[in-house]
Amino acid sequence: MGTALEWLLAMNQGGQPRFEAAVQAMSAGEAPSVVAAVLWAAGAVDAPLASSQALRRSTLAWRQKSGVAPEGFREVAIELIANETLSFLADGLFACGLRHGLLISPIWRRFDETVAEVRQSGLGGTPLDLAMILAPGELLGEPGGAPRALDDVGMLAQAFASARSARVVVATLPARIGEPKNSSDLVIADSPRAQRARLNAGLVDLCRAGRAIAWDMEALAGRVGASDWFDPRLQLHAKIPFSLAATMRVADDLAAVIAGAMGHNRRLLVLDLDNTLWGGVIGDDGSSGIVLGQGSAAGEAYLEVQRAALELRRRGVALAVCSKNEEGNAREPFRRHPDMLLKEEHFAAFVANWQDKATNIRAIAEELSLGLQSIAFLDDNPAERERVRQVLPEVAVIETGEDPARYASRLLQSGFFEHLPLTAEDRARAADYQANTERSAMLTRAGSYEDYLTSLAMELSIAPFD
Repeated sequence: MGTALEWLLAMNQGGQPRFEAAVQAMSAGEAPSVVAAVLWAAGAVDAPLASSQALRRSTLAWRQKSGVAPEGFREVAIELIANETLSFLADGLFACGLRHGLLISPIWRRFDETVAEVRQSGLGGTPLDLAMILAPGELLGEPGGAPRALDDVGMLAQAFASARSARVVVATLPARIGEPKNSSDLVIADSPRAQRARLNAGLVDLCRAGRAIAWDMEALAGRVGASDWFDPRLQLHAKIPFSLAATMRVADDLAAVIAGAMGHNRRLLVLDLDNTLWGGVIGDDGSSGIVLGQGSAAGEAYLEVQRAALELRRRGVALAVCSKNEEGNAREPFRRHPDMLLKEEHFAAFVANWQDKATNIRAIAEELSLGLQSIAFLDDNPAERERVRQVLPEVAVIETGEDPARYASRLLQSGFFEHLPLTAEDRARAADYQANTERSAMLTRAGSYEDYLTSLAMELSIAPFD
């Protein structure tokens, strides 16, 4: 399956000592807020379930001893509703939640028993943060199974929202063991494959109607690959829907969706320039000498990074530049290079100087009135990434690796930018941050607060409500 979470720092790159130090520190009673942030921002890509279990036990022991959640962390109660066994996901989900500032406490409930409970007596229990519903795939082998499964999911979504005040996450279904793979199954109305497609489409409609939040487990299974996703023995003997090797990948993906639902996603992406948005060093090569655009694999790879950043901005993630450069040189490609997709107006902050990047990121956060836990950082230089990890552990640092062709996918698959549901206000947020920066700059230039207000040229309109 390859590296499960390749955008995090691998164990053999220094993740293992950090992991062991974090567990020991929490076992000794140290506050896990900084330790956990360092651990999961740096990443422990290859951490097995046993390591996640040790991390969970150490953190919960500290939590019980102190009587309060670590500063900056939010406790999340979630129920996982599925006929398949998901109880073993608890340790991995907890560990992956730490890097989002969440202490996730999952409880597994059977889907069919929960449906029966709702039909017979309603859904009781204490208020809940989230409920994740995985529809029973076994229904798809029966005629009309997809509509029945969709009706049950809709009923449970309504019950959890009304009786438990929970936000509901629904998972799309990957193919199951034994599902036919013939092309003709696409057009046979009641084939398992066609019913699964119908069920997943219905779940998406449920989310579009605002009744649930989507978790695309089908897409995740596709990225992992069928041969690594399925373990026939586990599925048949223990009703576990995916292999143990994929557990941390599943936990990480679901934790990202939970973080988005709880408002713990990253709202600002800070970008390096040289060898991150283009190839080469602008101060040495000039605008005409950098590698960018059609005609070379590397040039197209950097275009993909810019395209990914623009897509995130369209979804409400603000962008900022943090570069060790002369400012005039740093701005030149945005103004002169014909293949630049990103322009100066796309950035809420633009910092190019020779200070260390941790200091500049802190200044950007203050300028935009954002907490450090709202920031993600993309830089090709491992020394710069390490410096930010050490000084600003709350900032999410994304491992680029050495191949520019992977930069964009690692950025988008990091899980730091899930934000569901996406509203018009969310989409406008990046522009709002930029407007706030421009207002601050105008206030700085103005001789007095009155001059600043005059420079805004505001107009007041008074009219009855319509």
